[in-house]
Amino acid sequence: MYNFEHEPELPIEQQIDPYHPDNQEFMKQVKSIQRVIVADAAVCRPKHVEVAKLKVMGKNQAETAEIVGLTPATVSRVLATRDVTQLITSLRYLSTLYEGPSMEQRKRFLWEIAVDSKNNDPRVAIQAIKELNNIDGVGSPTNVINNTTEITINQTHFPRSVLDDG
Repeated sequence: MYNFEHEPELPIEQQIDPYHPDNQEFMKQVKSIQRVIVADAAVCRPKHVEVAKLKVMGKNQAETAEIVGLTPATVSRVLATRDVTQLITSLRYLSTLYEGPSMEQRKRFLWEIAVDSKNNDPRVAIQAIKELNNIDGVGSPTNVINNTTEITINQTHFPRSVLDDG
């Protein structure tokens, strides 16, 4: 049997390794909100936690009531409680953290970069605008109908010669 009381500690160099995933800011945020979710769920009844999860998953009250085995009116009352509302908020925050910024947020970030860089580094501003245009499909290669270039030569000024016959 393993004795957990005498578990050897890792050397300090390994504990503070800046490249270890647990030491990355994103993972610290994830672990922090997970602790909040556990605390929020601990004050709720198990069925209330299930109702909150289903709400975050996008289920409506009727679907949630059927899945959990409650009436829609009961689900509505559960969703109105402060503890469940707090749990839903925490679950949504974690979901957003995992998903990253929405398309609208990304566009806003690019716009802010363009405006902030306009005077100091116009190349960065132009690149940000270019990325915004790519997101919106403006100037994308799908708008090009024909990639071939045709050159018409005026035959009166440049008559055909021996070189044209090859």
